[in-house]
Formats: sequence, C-alpha cells, structure tokens
Amino acid sequence: MISPASRSCRPLPLSSLTRRTVARFPADRGINPAVCEYHLGHALAPGGYVWVFPKGDDTANVGLVISANHAAEASAQQHLDEFVERVFPGAHILGVVAGGIPATGALKQMVTDGLMVVGDAAHQADPLTAGGINLGMIGADLAAQVGIRALANGGVSARNLRDYPRLWQEHFGAQHSALYKIRKFLTEMDDEHLAQLIHTASTLPLHDMSNGEILFALLKHHPALLLQATTLVTTGLLLK
Repeated sequence: MISPASRSCRPLPLSSLTRRTVARFPADRGINPAVCEYHLGHALAPGGYVWVFPKGDDTANVGLVISANHAAEASAQQHLDEFVERVFPGAHILGVVAGGIPATGALKQMVTDGLMVVGDAAHQADPLTAGGINLGMIGADLAAQVGIRALANGGVSARNLRDYPRLWQEHFGAQHSALYKIRKFLTEMDDEHLAQLIHTASTLPLHDMSNGEILFALLKHHPALLLQATTLVTTGLLLK
C-alpha cells in the first residue's frame, strides 16, 4: 500500500499539504531549462517552500508545500496562485495536482499479517523536504526483500515480516528524526535570519563540501545557531 489515504493505515494528521501545477509561460517570460528554482519565505509558503522545475524553455512544474497547521490561514492553492500570478503573469495552467504528505517520520508499525505498507502510507517521506518518491522506492525494495524471504520461510505473518520496519529504522530512523528537528527549527526562524543563512551558504564551495561540513560552516558564521547546536551537529554528523 502506498497511499496516505489507505484504509489499511490508521489515519493520522498530515504535516504537509502540497499543490503542483504545470504552467506554460508567455514568450517574453522564458525560464532557464537547466536551473531548478526554490523559493523560501513564510509569506510565500509557511512551513515549506515553492519550487519551479523546468520541463522545457516555456513550461515548468510550479508547486509548493506548506505545513498543514498553516492551512487555515490560506490554502496551498491560494499561496500557489499568488506566486504564479506575481512571478509568472500570463502563464497558462495546463494541469493541477494536489495532495497531503505525512512528513513526521515513518510509522512504528508498518506490518501486520499479510500486509506491509510503503511510501506515504508508511509515512516514509523526508521530514525536511517532504519529498518521498525515492524513499518510497527504497521502502518497496526493503519490503520486497523481506517478503521474498517470508514466503520462502513459511508465510507472511507479522512475525515473518518484522525485519522490514527494522531495516527501515536502521537505514533512516536516526537521520529522519534529526531532519524533523531541523525542519521545526527552520520553520520557526524568521525570514530575515533565513535569508542570511541562504546568503552564507551561497558563498560556500558547496560542490566540494559534505552536508555536515556545510552545517558546521553555517554554525561558524552564525553563532546564534549554537542555541540549536545539539540538533545541528547531530544532523551534520548523520548526513556526512
């Protein structure tokens, strides 16, 4: 099962809401097909971000993800419409996709007799970015490995399937726990400090640095982050 709305899973509050549109832009507002854009800011996408992924010289996926607890203030669709109208006036909307993403970390119980859940149904999305396609594929691969062994060893009881959640936790448990703390830290940061962090990061030789080294460099340039040093350093070590 891969859907967060699956009846096989106990429904839990979604932490993120996403909305994506495919847009064609006017000839005088082309985009660089080699550059993916990310836009941050609480006014743009509270608790999340906006993305622009080119599909050619005049077409792109334009989308955003926001925290579900901000949806009462303005919907994901409202935020996206405002962004497209301001940044890409005159764009022609070709299609729209919307959904919810459980991005608080994987379920503790992902198996029962005869059933394993993967992807969004198992809450396997990245807690920081809410991305989940690659993680869902990894979850499916782990589940397949366990399922094949279970079939060869007498059946698909919950007991024979329990290695699946164990393998997931070994791969991602500590890392995703740290990433969730980073997300909470970033969403509580005001736009001015967030812009300063991004500016500092833009001056670093990112291609030659590990994620951990980038985090330590940000700590050096922004001592106030030391208040969050335990979370940042732990995450930096985990992401090396």
